[in-house]
Order: sequence, then C-alpha cells, then structure tokens
Amino acid sequence: MPVAETEEGRLASRMAIFLLSFLVAMSSTGIALVVAFVGTAPPRVLLGDAQNVGGSYRFEIRSASNVRPLGEFAAAVQDSAGNEVARLEPVVAWSSGPRGTIFYLDGNGDGRMNPGDSFGVFCMSPGEYSLELYREGVLVDAARYTVNC
Repeated sequence: MPVAETEEGRLASRMAIFLLSFLVAMSSTGIALVVAFVGTAPPRVLLGDAQNVGGSYRFEIRSASNVRPLGEFAAAVQDSAGNEVARLEPVVAWSSGPRGTIFYLDGNGDGRMNPGDSFGVFCMSPGEYSLELYREGVLVDAARYTVNC
C-alpha cells in the first residue's frame, strides 16, 4: 500500500497552504483592498505497487497531477531500518543513480513525470524496502516492497 494513502492529511494541509492566501490593506480613503495570491499546487504523483520483472522491481507512475520536469524530483530506496541504500538525484530519464540501483524510464520521452512512466530498482539483498519519491526535498509518495531474489 503506498504511503501517500496514509499521509493524505499532510498532503491536503500542504496543498491548502499553497492554494490561497489573502492580503488586506487599507487605502488612504479607508476602503478595504483585498488581493488574493494563488500559489501553484504541489504535484501529486502516485507510485503503483512493485512488480517483479526478471530480477528487478518496476514501479509505474499510476497518476500525476500538475506534471513537472524530471529534474525537480529525486528517488531513494530505504531498507526496513530506515537506511538509504540507493538514490537517484535528480531524476534523469534513461539513467541510473551513482550506485546503479535505481533507474527511470520516461515512457513518452517528454522529460516530465507522467502516468505510464516508471522507476526500476535492481534486485538487492532479500528484505523489506521502500522506494521514496521526493520533489524539492519533500516526500511526494512511497511504495513498500519485499525483495525475495
């Protein structure tokens, strides 16, 4: 089950902060002047469940809103003890992280994170892991999976 389902409240709070803020100023005649600043909603990306594909694990982008360039994202794999064992930062299509463990497949080649694109993680030691997706340092979604290679 993706972590985002259990973090809905936190995501909704973050979105509310960005959606609307008001500035009220009084003019010299005493008339209230209201100016609304509408921020850009943060992107929402949901990872699909892990699929074991010939010695690696594939995580399809199930949905994405407010699609952003890949370079704004990072991906990391953590083990069950919370240790980061791999990282891809920034996300770049058709390449892997410095340890060669995480890679990203840009399905339509547009350089943005879209439904149908996917992350891949090469098989590691047996155990419990989590693929975590970040945008500008903020967790966007995570998918837990078990390695049985």
